[in-house]
Amino acid sequence: MNLRRKALEGLRFQFYLKIIGVILSQVSAITLAVILTPRDFAIFGVAMVFVGLGGSISEFGLGSAVIQSTSEPGATLRTATVLRLIMASGVSVSLLVVAPWIALIYQRPALTYVIWALCPVVMLNFVSFFPRIDLTKSLRFKRLFIPEAVAGVAGMLSGIAFAIAGYSFWSLVITATVSPAIYAIAMTLLRPWRPSMRLKGDLARQLLRFGGQLSLGDLLFLVFGNVGIVVLGLVMFDGVGYFLVAYSWTISMGLSLFNALDNVMFPVLSTIQMDKDKIRRGYLLIARYLCWAIIPLGFLTIIVAPTFVSVLLGTKWIPSIPIIQVLGFAAIMLVLALPYQSVATAVGRPREILLFNAIGAAVISAVSPPMIHFFGVMGLAASFLLASGLLFGWVLSRLRVIIGPISGSVLRVSVAPVLGSICFAVPILLAQQVVAPSGAFLVLEVGLAIATYVVAMGLLTHGNFIDEVRQLTHSFIRS
Repeated sequence: MNLRRKALEGLRFQFYLKIIGVILSQVSAITLAVILTPRDFAIFGVAMVFVGLGGSISEFGLGSAVIQSTSEPGATLRTATVLRLIMASGVSVSLLVVAPWIALIYQRPALTYVIWALCPVVMLNFVSFFPRIDLTKSLRFKRLFIPEAVAGVAGMLSGIAFAIAGYSFWSLVITATVSPAIYAIAMTLLRPWRPSMRLKGDLARQLLRFGGQLSLGDLLFLVFGNVGIVVLGLVMFDGVGYFLVAYSWTISMGLSLFNALDNVMFPVLSTIQMDKDKIRRGYLLIARYLCWAIIPLGFLTIIVAPTFVSVLLGTKWIPSIPIIQVLGFAAIMLVLALPYQSVATAVGRPREILLFNAIGAAVISAVSPPMIHFFGVMGLAASFLLASGLLFGWVLSRLRVIIGPISGSVLRVSVAPVLGSICFAVPILLAQQVVAPSGAFLVLEVGLAIATYVVAMGLLTHGNFIDEVRQLTHSFIRS
């Protein structure tokens, strides 16, 4: 089976499962938001900032380093697994020790127990490391994606059940621990493996050298995404809950769709890392598909936010409406900038990712504290918008260095989706001025947006959009 067919097969399974997963995830998010309070989300969100930081340190870029490496596949993966075990163990112990101090700083005793309860997630991710990387490296996408989808659904259902039973923020903890537990078990059954402490020094140094740069980049990206939450929690703790709900409907949803594409395209691009022409064409293809999906999705989220929040989430979440609208624009620019990271990694340029994430972290770290001080949650949302815009500009300027002069082509493929999105945004905005929010009106808004966008894109691209979507759909079905 050639690379194109394997990529299409991966995309087909990932497409179906990710769409189902995103729908179920958002239904779960609505259910939990209706049942829980902003403070519940804030407690869980602050805890996950520190657990996520620990998880990134324990990963240390080793997965990407193994996928990108061309040296002794079996020995390289075994060596990476030993390194992963050492780091995951160290991080787990560190989290257990620092949890009470974090709770003391935020004056929230519950944070100690929440962080302790989330510590097993770090070791569970280690358990699934070997089979996950082995299946990714060999492009066996079907075995890779189905367990992820099943685990995600199980985690969501568990969380909703505990929320209904009255377990407040613990229901979110259940969701975060059940999913990786089931995933680890499923992956181990699908790709059995035995732990080994055999470590090849030369391979370990190679992996740590490459992975170290990626890991630092990942840590900087975590700073970009979470430093504002850390500051906001100290100034306005409940505001973290409003921000996280808005984030889940904008940036998080966009990242989820991007990851569906990237999980397939990164290993495929890594196999052709020496052919810049193929990588350039692949990047433009990814950029076009992302523009077609992310731009209208972002506009739709921004436009229907008032109706959506009022009707589905309830009046307690009304303060999240302007946050959603600001983060919607940030999500568009951030998601469109991210394929640059995958391409840079695939061609062996991890330093580019380091620079990308350093810019994002520096901007957020400098801008968000004063913005939060003066404007609260909206200040943090505005900081994300500024940082995302700067990162998108940085990517356009650096593409020439990585894969050649294609920045103009990237901008051109975004023009039609922007115009198509404006075509549905304007009439919906006008209708909102005279129609009261309701479930029927929300359905009408979404239906009108989809129909108008498809028609507008067909006209703007002279039918190419509809033809290519049809061909892509047939490729998914028949691959």
